[in-house]
Amino acid sequence: MLLCAACTPSRATLLAEIRATNATIAKLAAQLDAQEAALDEQAAELALLRKDMSALRADGTPPTEPPAPEEDPHIHCPNPSVCVIDQVRWDELLKDPSSLARQCRLVPLQEDGRTRGFKIFGIRQGSLPRALGLQNGDTLTHVNEIRLGSADEVVKLAADLLHTKTLILTFERRGETMNRRIEIR
Repeated sequence: MLLCAACTPSRATLLAEIRATNATIAKLAAQLDAQEAALDEQAAELALLRKDMSALRADGTPPTEPPAPEEDPHIHCPNPSVCVIDQVRWDELLKDPSSLARQCRLVPLQEDGRTRGFKIFGIRQGSLPRALGLQNGDTLTHVNEIRLGSADEVVKLAADLLHTKTLILTFERRGETMNRRIEIR
């Protein structure tokens, strides 16, 4: 069998083709990850819609008032936009921040390839998010005017939480932007 040197690609050409193929695979994997995240979000929204549909009255109209926040002896919400947390409860949360992860599920909300905030799902009975009046499907976008869009922003927020006495949560509920002021006393 005769081999033609001009017909056989060089090692450099083959390496370049492999690198280009690997780059294409990485790009496709990133696209699949983004599509999977979007599907997860759509599935969660569908679950919320099904839950909302099950909450409708027999005549198809929604209940007149949303459910009241659950009672927590360390949290008092004098009105829908302000809640007060006892320093004791706040200190417990700061000592074990992972406990919040057991109280609800936060799913990054991707928009145009960027994280725009975190959708809240699976809020458990008796949890801090429920006591503060947050609902499944709310999207947390800012805390103390810090946008929740990157790991750097979350790290900055975590450092700020150690010394704060007031939190302002900004979240979206059914297309409406809402604020909840949390005072720590």
